[in-house]
Amino acid sequence: MAKSRLFAEPGMVRNHAHYGAFDAPFELDCDYVVIDVETTGFEPSKGARVIEFAAHRTRGDGKILESYSTLINHGSQDTGAVFIHGITPDLLNDAPTFEQAWPAIESIMSNAIVVAHNATFDMAFVDNEVDIIGREFPTMPAICTYWLSRESLKDLPNYKLTTIAEHLGVLNDREHDASADAKVVVEAMPHMLKNIDTVRHFVGATPRIVMPEFVVSASR
Repeated sequence: MAKSRLFAEPGMVRNHAHYGAFDAPFELDCDYVVIDVETTGFEPSKGARVIEFAAHRTRGDGKILESYSTLINHGSQDTGAVFIHGITPDLLNDAPTFEQAWPAIESIMSNAIVVAHNATFDMAFVDNEVDIIGREFPTMPAICTYWLSRESLKDLPNYKLTTIAEHLGVLNDREHDASADAKVVVEAMPHMLKNIDTVRHFVGATPRIVMPEFVVSASR
């Protein structure tokens, strides 16, 4: 049977993310940074782009320490499936480009374990945008909460984020809003982490980069 492509297998290295495992060599004491993106399509290799980015730093206790979120102007009127994410072309007119937002994105993602639900999707898009602007991006320790939820929350009918939120009683009244979806993962993480062994890592976290004083962002 083929392995599921919905989550990163433990030990996988892809798009500058090295996914942790129970038997990896390093236990890291650093923040998690939960990210989420909204995009114009499903595959950056076919030209799909990021139109919204959000990140919340947490210690894994359900509380947010620091946040950054913004719409992203990718230089086109194409915003993809508006009926899903609600992002219309006019909303992007005054939004920063990914390059303009990059100092804040780089800062909030630094010195942390990157986390996302179906993380290979989000990291593929972030990695693609970083490549487009010609910046360097170190390989980060990572956890996919699709995998984490399968390991820790047994007997759910599926492991979609909406199902997990309903099971745990986590409210999300803005589904497919990048910041709101990332917040659901933040609040769900302590329920997952307490039910499993410590997830260890193969690479260390990068040094912390100070958030720029002038942060460029745009909201819906």
